[in-house]
Amino acid sequence: MGVLAAALDRLTRELERVAAHSGEDAVHDVRVAVRRAAEALRLTGQDMPKARRLRRELRTVRRDAAAVRDRDVARRLLRRLGLPAADPALIYLAGQRDCAASQLRGDLSRLLQKDRPARWRKWSDHAREPVADLPVAIAKFFEAGREAAASGEPGELHQLRIAAKRLRYTIEILDPEGGEAPLAGLRALQRQLGAMQDAIAAESLLGQLPKLSSSARRVAGELQRRSRDYAGAASRAWPRRFGPRVEKAWLDWAAGEKS
Repeated sequence: MGVLAAALDRLTRELERVAAHSGEDAVHDVRVAVRRAAEALRLTGQDMPKARRLRRELRTVRRDAAAVRDRDVARRLLRRLGLPAADPALIYLAGQRDCAASQLRGDLSRLLQKDRPARWRKWSDHAREPVADLPVAIAKFFEAGREAAASGEPGELHQLRIAAKRLRYTIEILDPEGGEAPLAGLRALQRQLGAMQDAIAAESLLGQLPKLSSSARRVAGELQRRSRDYAGAASRAWPRRFGPRVEKAWLDWAAGEKS
């Protein structure tokens, strides 16, 4: 089975799982499966009309799943910061989560009822093997990292997090065993920047609510402080974790893969 066909098979299993039950773990797993399928599609160079339709479908699932996941993360963070379960903000977010999960299940059910996964399989089996210029991808990642670390801006650091995910999936698809050192570094960066983005997303969701209790306002301020602290820590850690020696080691590995 080819790389794209395997990614789409995994995606199909996760879609069926979430369509039946949109629990927190299932939503997380479908988001990962969507990102891996999108990266496999990019690496196999598929640009036919069928592939363009699949990209649109993947964007819909990713958007729906993100709406659910953001509220799961926000509720967990707010509880950890001491917001009482009976606080209106948590009750309101739970209701939003239910609506977002219903939207996700509905969109997935429509995809499955149209038997879209079976149609994906028909043409994905004939997709070419993945192609990527790893040295170029790694060089671009380090350039983006230096710029984001220098600015310290959460927006740029978030884009770096997305770039880290993309490079991670590329390496996992092309050489999951040989790329273990880069993969470990990328996962660590994702965790650090993920904590920053979770705090930003939770604060944003709180800001969209019609009214906040005094406790929720206090927690919103704490989330803002934490997101700044995470951004600062990530910026300071970049030269130590991803300095010139690490970049050279990754590029040497990638050049070996390419040869």
